[in-house]
Amino acid sequence: MEKTLSIQSISVLAHLVILFLILGIPGLISLVVVIVGKTNAILTLGIALVASAPIYLFILYSLLSAQIKISPNTLTVKAGFYEVSIPRNSIEIEQIQRLDNLTDPSFRPKVRTNGIGLLIANFGWFESPSSRQLFMVQTRDKDLVYIPASTGVALILTPESSIELMDALMTTE
Repeated sequence: MEKTLSIQSISVLAHLVILFLILGIPGLISLVVVIVGKTNAILTLGIALVASAPIYLFILYSLLSAQIKISPNTLTVKAGFYEVSIPRNSIEIEQIQRLDNLTDPSFRPKVRTNGIGLLIANFGWFESPSSRQLFMVQTRDKDLVYIPASTGVALILTPESSIELMDALMTTE
């Protein structure tokens, strides 16, 4: 039987930060273009906003569509275009941990290899301090779940309920 769990959605503050980044950068670019080139400020800002809107929409889609699927044979996590599936029998059950935060250097990602890394959200592939490939869907700084696998991959997730995820992984069906 397959079980689907949700990833905790990002906060309103996180949405505002992303929106500020997306609007603020084009705003600065258009200000510079207007000062240097003496062009129409509204036209320049409009073009910059239209060009940056897909970035915001991609980040929003990726975080809102994120989900965890647990079947008898696999654990699949998907966030936008990023996805990982690992065999359930490769999950190192005794090493699964609930993390209060990522201040412990042994869990904090070192390098983003293929993903989005923001102050308020991380999703995609990262390198862990233990040189494992690390797949993250992190939408908050607390109540994370670390799931290592014998395949050399580890996951750090922020499910809506860390207890429900850990129970589902430890239950054999």
